This record gives sequence, C-alpha cells and structure tokens, in this order.
Amino acid sequence: MIDTPETLLRQRIAELLDDRAATLDEPTLARLGAARRRATARIGWRARAWRPLQTAGGLAFAASVVLGLSVLLRAPVDVTLQPSPDELEALAEDDAELFEKLEFFRWLDEKGQDGESNGGSA
Repeated sequence: MIDTPETLLRQRIAELLDDRAATLDEPTLARLGAARRRATARIGWRARAWRPLQTAGGLAFAASVVLGLSVLLRAPVDVTLQPSPDELEALAEDDAELFEKLEFFRWLDEKGQDGESNGGSA
C-alpha cells in the first residue's frame, strides 16, 4: 500500500490517541467505560425497537417475491373446451339424427322460454 500524506496522518493520530489512552488514570477510564455502556445500551434498545418492523417488512417482502414468481412462472392454461370444426364435422357425419333431435329440443326450449316471457301461454 502506498503511504499517502492522508494515510500517514491517520496513522500518526491513531498512535498518539493510543499512547494517550494507555496513560489515562482510573477515574477517567471508569467514566469512559460507563459512557460506552450507556451509549451501547441505547443503541441496543433502538435496534430492539425496530426488530418487529424489520421482521414484518422482511416477511412482506418475501411474500411479495413468492407471489410475483408464482404469477410469472405459472404456465398458461388452455381453457378452450369447444371442439374444432374438424371434430364437429366428424360428429355430424356419425350422428346426424342425434343433431336433429338436439336441434328439436333446442327449438322446444326456446319456444318454452318465449311462452314464459309472454305470460305463460303458448
């Protein structure tokens, strides 16, 4: 590592502070220790106060990621249940009489609905 003037200055300040800390008297060391404990106790309390919100936020984030991925990765579902024209033609050739009966029942159903809407008399 290249020693820049800034790096050298930092090293020199750190050395001077370490030398001074080594020569502190007991009452000063006790006051510094008490101040350190108070400061870390307050920091610990603040960290504990935020912990439930951090947990809730983390869970909400995880749930949104799971939901997003499930929507993106879900394969499209083909819901067309109507037969193709080729299938209808094949069915019509095989069961022409069945289709005639179905058409007749459809006509009866339509007539019944028309009769109900006109007061029930056909």
